[in-house]
Amino acid sequence: MDSDYLFADVLQRSAFRSIKQNQLADACLAQTSMGLGTKNRQRQIAELCKQHLRQKYRDKLALVEEFIVEIEGPPQNCDLRWGQFTDIKDIKKEMFLRLKTQFENWLNS
Repeated sequence: MDSDYLFADVLQRSAFRSIKQNQLADACLAQTSMGLGTKNRQRQIAELCKQHLRQKYRDKLALVEEFIVEIEGPPQNCDLRWGQFTDIKDIKKEMFLRLKTQFENWLNS
């Protein structure tokens, strides 16, 4: 009788461990997917800002490129820095206005 109980206990623990491992794997996958989504969004914001500057200030492209390098900083964080121009509502018009203000202040300093 004790061996049946012991066997059932081992099976139950094994099943519980398997469920926990699957939950952990699912959580890791979800976190990785969210991280990729955030990175893609940051990259898109960076590209939108750079494209906007290059189009709006075609006559000052050298200065625009210098500004871009200054904003981006080290390569590992380059897309993160462009997030300072966006907000929770993700309104492009407001983002471009903040970008324009920052660039013109940078030009005049």
